[in-house]
Amino acid sequence: MSSQTLQLQDQNLAQATSEQLVGPENAYRPKLDIFHTPEDFIFLVDLPGVRQGDVQLEINERNTLILKARNSFEQQSQPVFRQARLGHYYRAFELGDNIDREKVTAKMEHGVLEVRVAKKEQAKPRKIEIQV
Repeated sequence: MSSQTLQLQDQNLAQATSEQLVGPENAYRPKLDIFHTPEDFIFLVDLPGVRQGDVQLEINERNTLILKARNSFEQQSQPVFRQARLGHYYRAFELGDNIDREKVTAKMEHGVLEVRVAKKEQAKPRKIEIQV
């Protein structure tokens, strides 16, 4: 696996779009962007209406990053028109062996969850000085 790319296997990726229900709780798939730096992989996940306390994030023994969340919008009355998703969100990614499971951080701001997964030292690019 290259240190410059994260070969993700998003469970149910081929079968589902962000509008379809997936996962163990028949949950919606939140939209996300994934970036990488020489040090880590960065996941930015859109979770509108989700409070920090309603998000569960874990990495299991197979280095699968699992995100579960629950939308907490309170319905005031019968909607006339609705595009907002109410209910559960779920995503799972197999991250591979080039990540450091002990160096994962997450923060939530303005409905966006940012998860940083550090790369292992041997997975980071290294410059080699050429001797003359």
